[in-house]
Amino acid sequence: MTRLRMLSLALLLASPAAAAAGPATHHDIQARLDPGSGTIEVVDRVTLARDLTPDEAGGYRFLLHAGMAPEVEGAGWSLERVAEVVDAAFVCINATSETAGGEVPLEGWRLLAGGDAGQPVVLHWTWFATTAKLAQSFASLAEMTVTIDGQQFSELGEYWGEPGPYPGGSAIQWNLPLPALEPGVHRIETTIELSEQVTDGFDGNQDGTPDGYGPGQVFGGWVELQVED
Repeated sequence: MTRLRMLSLALLLASPAAAAAGPATHHDIQARLDPGSGTIEVVDRVTLARDLTPDEAGGYRFLLHAGMAPEVEGAGWSLERVAEVVDAAFVCINATSETAGGEVPLEGWRLLAGGDAGQPVVLHWTWFATTAKLAQSFASLAEMTVTIDGQQFSELGEYWGEPGPYPGGSAIQWNLPLPALEPGVHRIETTIELSEQVTDGFDGNQDGTPDGYGPGQVFGGWVELQVED
C-alpha cells in the first residue's frame, strides 16, 4: 500500500457572479497520484452556489484533512486558515466533521473574495480519446475560434494542456482566460475546425471502425454570460 506523505491542493474558483451557478456548490476534481514520491496533487475547480451565504468574515469556509497544503489560483481570491473550531457548517470538499468522525484530524480554511474575484472567466473545453496520443493529435490540429460580443479571437492553440488519464482512456483540456468583462450580458461563441480527419479511437456507432471527425467544423456553440456588478 502506498502511504501519501503530502497533498497539494489547488482551488480554481468560478465566482457565483460570473458563472452559471446552480443551487449547490459544484466541484470538478482532477487528481494525479505519484506512487514513487508518495504524493497526490488535486485540482478542484469550484463553482460556488449563487445563494451561498458568506460567513461573518465575508468568506466561504471548507474542510480538508489536516496536513494538506492548499493554494488558490482564482483571480481576486485569497485563502486563510480558520482558527475557530471546525464544525459541519463548513462548505466541504472532501469531508465534514459529521462524516469523517472525531478520529480524523480536520483543518478549516476560508476563501475570501477581493474586488476582482471571478475575473477572468475561463472557457473550458475537453476532448476525450482512447489514448493520450489520439487526444494530443486532436489538440494539435484543432483551430479554436472564440467570438465575444462580435470580437473574434483566433490562434488559441497555446491554451491546450497536456493529455491526462481519464476512465476509459485519456482527456485533454483547453482553458482560455477571457478578457475582463464589464457588468451585463455577453454573448460568447466558440467554433472548432480540423484541417484533417482525426479519430478519438472510440466506436460509438459500433460499426467496427473508430469514429472520425473532420475535416472542417466539428463544433459550434454559444452561451450568454451575465456578469453582475
